[in-house]
Order: sequence, then structure tokens, then C-alpha cells
Amino acid sequence: MTIKSVGSRWYKFDFHTHTPASSDHKNAGETETDWLRALMEAEVDCVAITDHVSGSWINRIKATYAELDIAESWYRPLHIFPGSEITITTGQSRVHILAVFDPSCNEATVTGVLGQCGIVQGHGDAEFTSSTKSIDDVIEIIQRAGGVAIPAHIDGPKGLLHNIQNSNQEIERWLKKIEAVECVNLDFLNGVSEELKKACAHLALVRGSDAHKSEDLGGRASWIKMSKPSIEGLKLALHDDTFCVVNGDENPNTLPNLYLEDLSIESMNYCGRVPGKPAKFQLHPLFNAVIGGRGTGKSTFIESIRLALGRDSEISELTHIHDEIQSFKKGVTNSDTKISVTVNRREELYRSIWRHEEPVAIEKYSESEGAWSVDNGDPKDRFHVSIYSQKQINALASNANSLLDIIDHSDQVNVAQWRGDYNEEKNRYLSHERDIRQLENEIKNATHLQAQLYDVNSDIESFEKGGHKNVFNDYQKLVSARQSIEEAGNVDALVDSLLGVESIACHDLSFFGDKELPEDLKQVKDIHGIFIAEVEKIKLEAAGLREKLVGIVKARKESIDDSAWSKNAEDIEGRYHEVVSEYKNRGEEFDPAQYEMWLQTRNRIKEKLGRIEELKDRLEEKKKLSRKSLKNVFVLRRRLQIKRARFIKEVIGDNPYVRMKLLPFSNTKTIEESFRKAIGVEKGFSSSIYQEGQENSLLHKLVEAPKDLSLKNKVKLLDDLKKTVIGFSMGLDIPGVRLDRRLANSLEDKAENQPELFDRFTIWWPDDLLVVEYAKDIEKGKFENIEKGSAGQKAAAILAFLLSHGENPIIVDQPEDDLDNALIYQLIVSQIHQNKKRRQIIMVTHNPNIVVNGDAEYVNV
Repeated sequence: MTIKSVGSRWYKFDFHTHTPASSDHKNAGETETDWLRALMEAEVDCVAITDHVSGSWINRIKATYAELDIAESWYRPLHIFPGSEITITTGQSRVHILAVFDPSCNEATVTGVLGQCGIVQGHGDAEFTSSTKSIDDVIEIIQRAGGVAIPAHIDGPKGLLHNIQNSNQEIERWLKKIEAVECVNLDFLNGVSEELKKACAHLALVRGSDAHKSEDLGGRASWIKMSKPSIEGLKLALHDDTFCVVNGDENPNTLPNLYLEDLSIESMNYCGRVPGKPAKFQLHPLFNAVIGGRGTGKSTFIESIRLALGRDSEISELTHIHDEIQSFKKGVTNSDTKISVTVNRREELYRSIWRHEEPVAIEKYSESEGAWSVDNGDPKDRFHVSIYSQKQINALASNANSLLDIIDHSDQVNVAQWRGDYNEEKNRYLSHERDIRQLENEIKNATHLQAQLYDVNSDIESFEKGGHKNVFNDYQKLVSARQSIEEAGNVDALVDSLLGVESIACHDLSFFGDKELPEDLKQVKDIHGIFIAEVEKIKLEAAGLREKLVGIVKARKESIDDSAWSKNAEDIEGRYHEVVSEYKNRGEEFDPAQYEMWLQTRNRIKEKLGRIEELKDRLEEKKKLSRKSLKNVFVLRRRLQIKRARFIKEVIGDNPYVRMKLLPFSNTKTIEESFRKAIGVEKGFSSSIYQEGQENSLLHKLVEAPKDLSLKNKVKLLDDLKKTVIGFSMGLDIPGVRLDRRLANSLEDKAENQPELFDRFTIWWPDDLLVVEYAKDIEKGKFENIEKGSAGQKAAAILAFLLSHGENPIIVDQPEDDLDNALIYQLIVSQIHQNKKRRQIIMVTHNPNIVVNGDAEYVNV
């Protein structure tokens, strides 16, 4: 990934190199192109050409670089700093000093400096040519020429401090005149005296390859942060080496996954008023400072970004801030205003565009087509950017628990996913409870069914004790047998069929008439005559068969009537009619179907009672599932608390400015409102629900419980509260709790008509409490609750939290308003340095400490 050209970036800088112009170069046949290509392949951004007392290859290198084919696969931009390695002879040894000059300089600059140092011949000689001037003089000559003097390989042979462990006045004088040294071992100061270490404390340590052949170029280098490669940028970086010099091999140029590239404003009342020329504000991917006096448009910058990203509605609960934004829209925008923010998301470009009275639109840039096209989605969801004005920070400080919303929307907590799991389990529990009530209602019918079964059994027993059961059964069998016999002997269909044969009419060939017929037709007529005669015979035979069949049926009936079965049937029928007469004489109507109905009813009741047992089994299973689901609801609620606490520990940890602690189910400020909503009683009954000092009220023990009460005891208090409320809803009297009779009646009525209300109450839990403490005394590590802090201390604590977590862009408007300079440096500057490598930070400020000490990569004025 590469950083845009706007603002500062890190450049890989090789401070010490040699070309064939040096007498000790290892490859005299090396060309300028070979030399440049080696640096480019080593991905060096800046190079100092430091041949021994010579600048003869500087112009050659520059000329070759200007003529390179940028289409070459190995080509990359290179910034060339002319320079030289100057040898100085002291009383005991020879010392090398690197002279580095601006890229705009050339061979003449270096030759002139060498001349001032007394070197007019022997250029390039590594051994014998040296300056006639002192170390002090050479350093001053280089600096007067606009260059930077850097002692070469200071801890190695021919180094300024080679084999030196103690300081003296001369060494301290030399060191005070320079800003940086090249060292072989970055830890070389560990073995020297405290005095020498102190004398070197201000120095920037840099590295150079000291390459004497092209393959060694870039082997050792430093990363220098500059707005652009120049001698002034280098001097500033070396002076501020803590933040602007890195000696690691890893490229410190990093890009966050999401950052704003620019803001564009068209046709605003006081900005972007020239048609076709929108006001454009570039932004760096890392730390940006927006500066200016009061009334110069800093807030316009912030609120324009807020509008373009569709984030103007997210502070609707902060009424006075929301009103200011609405006033801003009315006061500075008009029907033609267009505000656009370019967003880089994982190296893909998007534009979020605001227009008056229109929804915010998103466009995406296609590199292949070189054009923008409409894209889908809401910028609030797709481009998570945190925007905080000073008033928002103050609002957060006055209600620390509102920070939970920020914590919940972090990737670590991910409350959206948690809420989906929680609601799913909660609905599962409510469904189980509905099923349980339905099953219990069905099971309640068992008592009624038992009574019905008793009555039916009594009727059946009475009927059967009179001996009527056998009579009735025999009669029923008789009726069934007669019906079966009659059906088996029924041949009416066959008789009808034979009768149908008799009635079939056969027609003569009358259409021939009486006229003479041809021989062939005469033959047909004779054939038909024979056919008619045969049919008539069959019809006569069918008539005989029908008479015979009728006789057979008659004979069958007579034989059955004379049989023993028929005589027994008469006895059965007689006994049955006697029973009917007996009931009639008693004034009752004997209904044989009634007995059958009793039997059917008994079977039906027994079947239902058998199903009741199944329902009881299902009820027990449902209760098990409900208990499991209830436990899961609590586990999920605890999981949210654990995620919140883990986030606080990871993000805040041992932060010296702010501490946070999550107390589960302990937000007493919202507990009464939340409890009332859970039991469906929004107003009244204060003495029963909660009244300060009223020990018999429902919420007294919870509200008055110590803040450090263990989770186990807090959960027990909650369970006791739920049992108490549900007990009252069932009409029970609960000792130790005084409840208004009207409230008790209301709970009973709700239990009868809204049972699901108490299912939901069972899974009700109070809100968690976020305790925020600020550093009252940073040195002594003393903390106090933020509610007791001053405006500045509150703002410091909240800012420490806001800046310490997340990787999304964060925009803060004038965070210094309530802070003194000590807090600004200790809090804001330190947090900027800790966070700007992983996220884009935009600070709108008029305090120079934030801009300078925070080392802004880019400043918008």
C-alpha cells in the first residue's frame, strides 16, 4: 500500500553510499544505470551520494536518472541528495563526516564545500586526502552551505566516538553542533558513561549502507518522515527524531482499511461559490489537523462531513446539538449545495454525496472504466466514521453509561449479532411458555372427563345389571343376521336382467318392402329371418329361467322360515319386545341406540384420558425445554456483560487517564423505569415500587444494594424480586413486602388476561452500569468517579476512551476547549501517537500543541 502524496509520509533513506568516484569502490566498471537500478530494486526512496572527498559523480547520476525509462519494471521514483564523505585529521586519528545537501544542489555545491575545507585535489581518495580544517570548522562549513553534517559510522573505525566511552568538553562541543549521527550498532550508547550518553541524548541515530558496490546499496537504511524530500524536511525530521526517524526494516507506511481522502463543497453560502470550482479539502490517511481562528470555518468542515456521511441524525437524542446541526443546514446550505466526501475502503474509492432535500447517495469509482457509478447502501453502515463535537463529548461525560452504546457497537462486542442470538432465544422461551399454558389448560379438562366417565359407566352398569344387555346383544345380533341373510339371498338384479331379455324387440328388414329383390338381397333377408327365429327361442328360454329363479327364491325363504334358527329368532324377538313393554310400563322409553351411544361415549372419554397422559409427558418435556431456554437467556445476557468487560480491559487496561468498570445489573438510574415497563405499570404506586427510605418497597433491596455486591448475590436479589411479583400476581401474600391492594389486583388481572407479560418479566434484567473514573492525580495514580470531576477532567477521561479504541476514522472538534496544556500533551498528544498508525485521526483545533507535538501528517488551514 502507498500513501497519497498529500502531507507527510515515510521515506526509506540510505545516508551513506559510494560510486566508482571513490578510490576504494569495489567495481570500477559499474555504470550510473547499474547504480540507480540497484537502489530502486532495494526500494530506496532517498539516497545521499557520499563519495570520499568528491562530488564528481553527482551530476552524472542526476543526468542518467532524468533519462531513465519509467516503463522499466524496476523503475521507481528516487530522490537524490548530493553529498560527500569528508575525512578530517585529528591529533590521534582520522574522522569521517558525511555532508548531505538538498536535492536541488549539484556537483558544484559539494566541490565548493570541499574547497572551503581545504580539499582542492585528490578528490575520491579514501586514504590520504583530508581536510585541513578542524571538526568544528567542517561542521560549520557544511551547515553554512545549507547542508546537514552527520558523523559517519560514529561507533566504528574512523568514527567520531570510536573506542570512546567517556565524555569531555571537546566531544560535547562537537555533539551540540549536530542533529544526527550514522551508527553501525544502534545500541552503541549502552556501553558508554552516563555523561557521554547524556551528551548524545538529542541525536538522531541513522543508518547508511556505506556501500562500495551496487549490490550492497540500501542494505542498511533509515525511515525518515517528511512532507517532501528536501534538506529542510530532513532537518526537521532529524530534530524530531522520536516521531520522524525509524531504523527498522519494516515499511512504516501503513494505511487503515477505511479513511477519508477529501471533502468537496459546492454552492454553499460561504464556501465553494465559484461555479464549476468546488472547494476541495485534501486529507491524509493518518493524522490530520484542521486549524484556524474562531469563525474561519472549522465547524463547517466538521458538519459538512457529518452531512455527507449521513450522520446528522445519529445525535437526535442530544436535542441542543441536533438543533445546531439543523440550524447549520438552514443557515449555510441552499437548494444547489452539494457536499461530497471521498472514502477509501480497502483501496476502493467511494463518494458519499449530500444534496438538499435528497437522501445521501453513494457512488463507486471503477478504475477500468475511469468513471463513477451509483452504488447501494447507507453510508452510516458502510463507512463507520466517528464524529464528536466538544458538546457531544461533554454530553457523554455527563452520562457515562451512554459510552456503553459505543462499546456495544465495537467489533469485539458486536451487539447486533448478540441481539439476534438473544432475541431468538428469548422468543424460544416465550414460545415454550405459551405451549405450557395450552397444555395445562388441556390437562385441566381431565377432572371434567373423569366425572363424565363416571356417569356413563353408571348408566351402562345399570343397563347391564337388569339383564337387558344380553337381550339387547342377542337382538342386535339377530337384526344383523337377518340383514345379512336378506342381502345374501337378494337376486332381484338377476330377475330384472332376465325380464329385460324377454322384453328385447327384434326388427324385421322392413325397409326392403314387398318389391322384388335382387338375389343377393333375397339371401340376406332369409339369413335375417333365421336369426329372428333363434332370438325368439332364447327369449322363451329366458322367461322359463326367470320363473324357475323366482321359485328357487321362494323355496329358500320357506326353508329358512322352517329352520331352527328362525324358531330361535322368534324367541329372541319375543324377549326383546318384553323388555320394551317393561320400560313402557315404567313410563320410560327404551332406546337401544342409547346403550350404543353410552359405549361410544365411554370409548371416546377413555381415549381423551389416555391423551391426557401423553399431554402430561409433553408438558414435562416443555417445562424442561423452557428451563433450559431460560438458562440460555441468562447465559447470553452474561455473555454480553463478559464481552463488554473484556473490551474495557483490552482497550482501557492500565490507561493513566481513565478507568472503567462494568457492574452487571446495577444501573439504578434506569431500574425503576425498566421494572415498571416489565410489569406493565408505568405510573403511580411509588410507595410500593420504589420510594427512598421505604424498606418494604419492591425495588428497595436492589436499589440500595452496595455497588460492589457480588454477581451471585445480585442475581439472588433479582430472583427474589421476580418470585415476589409473580407471587402477588397469583394472589399470594408475601411477608416483608407491602403492596398497595390496587397494585396487587392489577397484577392478578394481568396474570389472568396477559400471562405473557409475566413470561417477559421472568427474563427481565436491569441495565448494566458503567463506572468511569478519571485520574485526579496522574503522578500518584489516584482516580475518582467522573461525576465528581471538572469539565476538563471529564472531557479528558472521555477523550482517552474515544481515542483508545477502534480502527475507524475519528473526527474530534476542538478537544482542547476544557483542557489545560498539561492535559493536552499528556492525553491528546500521547493518544494520537499511539493510535494514528492504525486509524485516521482528524483534529479540528486552534491549539498548536496538538498540531506540532502530535506531529500531524497533514495540516488544513
